[in-house]
Amino acid sequence: MSGREKSAWKQMHTLLTEIYGAAAGGAYSACAQEQARIWLQATRETSPTRLKTMRETILPRVAVYAVLKDNGEDADAVLEKYVREVAGPMMHRIYAGAERVPFFYDLFSRGMQRVTDRSDRWDCESKREKDRLLLDIHKCLWYDACVECGCPEACRFFCECDNYTYGNLHTLRFWRTQTLGTGGKLCDFVFYRK
Repeated sequence: MSGREKSAWKQMHTLLTEIYGAAAGGAYSACAQEQARIWLQATRETSPTRLKTMRETILPRVAVYAVLKDNGEDADAVLEKYVREVAGPMMHRIYAGAERVPFFYDLFSRGMQRVTDRSDRWDCESKREKDRLLLDIHKCLWYDACVECGCPEACRFFCECDNYTYGNLHTLRFWRTQTLGTGGKLCDFVFYRK
């Protein structure tokens, strides 16, 4: 396992044992790791970058969701807690720290456009203007992976994490009207310079 993958599983394991206790939480964590392994073996995905993202970021959360749901637990509440108390604040701290860098918005908008345009994790149309960046994402690995795993509804937690990540920043404002993960036809990200 890579460091990021270990970190994702550690975060999920810690949350599960906090909620369900060491025995049940540990059992759910082990079942989720096995489920993720099965999904990885069965995937038709061949792109190394997409597989890495699935392994390190997507499958730990989706597998936990599926295992909890299959065992009659409130999977939605657990993933909401994870986004609200773990992943969202962690990502927000990263961007809040980064925005102290001079010309943060310019660096952020160029970097975000470059990443979404060049990565095979998205099919994206982008337009960068002076004070805003528009991203229309028509295909998204996070949504595709959730669908492939039989849990399309779990994608909304990744979408929700964006609200915590980019919300309440001092130099950047984030807005969108829809996401693929919440039933939209696309993800229409707009980042504004404040």
